[in-house]
Amino acid sequence: LRLAWILRAENPAESMNCSDEAKRLSQKLDFEKGEAMALSTIGVLQYRKGDLVEATKSHMQALNIRTRIGDDNGVARSYINLGNIYSDQRNNILAMDYYLRAAEILERGGDDERLAIVYLNIGGIHLANNSNEDAARYCRLTLALAKKISDPLLEAQALNNFGVCYEHRNQLDSALW
Repeated sequence: LRLAWILRAENPAESMNCSDEAKRLSQKLDFEKGEAMALSTIGVLQYRKGDLVEATKSHMQALNIRTRIGDDNGVARSYINLGNIYSDQRNNILAMDYYLRAAEILERGGDDERLAIVYLNIGGIHLANNSNEDAARYCRLTLALAKKISDPLLEAQALNNFGVCYEHRNQLDSALW
């Protein structure tokens, strides 16, 4: 699984082979967490290939296993992956549902980096829906976490979204903030 994850960008075909083998071995060993991780990696590879239907199936299978075995962090990751797929399809209702489910778990679990990214995604959906007050609230949450974990890229993305909020309100001077 580690090798599959390392290879995912530079050699997706070999990454898929490693993921398939990890899935097979996990099933043989009755190692459900490993099987879910393999399915998740397969889903990421399918997503990157543009096969959103198969990616959704793989992530749903991983989600079902993770839910059954009580792997909350894994469940949150599956929700994020599904949210990303639906967000790419401009299905903001389903994307928001999965992101909010992930946020609920991550708020309990203390993974501030992943939570900041989820907040950024939620804010982005609110921006797309012209829900500027909600978008600004999630920008503030993202910004606070980005500062806490010292992530300048997330800070910049949150500030950029703040600028878009102000632009939508026609408060262009504030957008330059």
